[in-house]
Amino acid sequence: MEEFLIEKFAYDLKVINYHNEFLEKYQFLKPKENFLIIYKFLINSLNNVKEIDPEILDSLGEKMYEDITSLFKFYEMWKKRKSNYHKYFLEYLYSLPELKEMYDSSTKIKEKMNALNALIKKTDALLKKNLKENDYKRIKKQNVDAIYEYSLIKDEYFAIMEKINENETKKEKVFRMYFEEFSDKIIQALEDILNTKIFYFTKYYSLRLQTSYLIKKFALHSGIKLSLTSITDYFFKNHSDKNIEKIKEIIKGVE
Repeated sequence: MEEFLIEKFAYDLKVINYHNEFLEKYQFLKPKENFLIIYKFLINSLNNVKEIDPEILDSLGEKMYEDITSLFKFYEMWKKRKSNYHKYFLEYLYSLPELKEMYDSSTKIKEKMNALNALIKKTDALLKKNLKENDYKRIKKQNVDAIYEYSLIKDEYFAIMEKINENETKKEKVFRMYFEEFSDKIIQALEDILNTKIFYFTKYYSLRLQTSYLIKKFALHSGIKLSLTSITDYFFKNHSDKNIEKIKEIIKGVE
């Protein structure tokens, strides 16, 4: 199961490994606070600030922005994926040679049963019509043969399905445990990466607010000095959220 998950999500693991190596290589500091809780505020405030200074982000800032937004989507996807284990469980079962053989056999038999059932219905309908003796005998034989063959393969089909269900029941709990543990490790790794990257983006964004000519011009004309702290106060003025005070505390710690 572990091998299946590692192979199945090789790309995801490669992405995480790439970001971890990058952060380690350039010795990025890990923040003490949880910067994930300010992510949505950060993105929303940035979109509003862009109305004043569309170029608040330079080329470096755009790269940082794309980095954290794509990683956050990746992170959210994995939180949803964790509860959708059954989809991957079925893929896992089909990757097992003995079960794949049973699945393939059950599919072929089911197709044959459907074809025989259609033939039985067709010949039943024909036998109710006025037929010549030879035609009646020929169609009757087709009907009887189809009914007999259907009864034989139906038993075979249900025997295979019983084995499949037994295998699924035995393996599902174990797979779910493995998948949840695997997902938790990925989610935790992404949280650690995002926490560091959002921290550095916040520091960068705060600096851009202080140095932007258009932001300074806006402050001169409006009398409102835009900083992360003032934006936070305005943004949450009419909000009641348990994280607001923590968000404000984190923002003040950055500036």
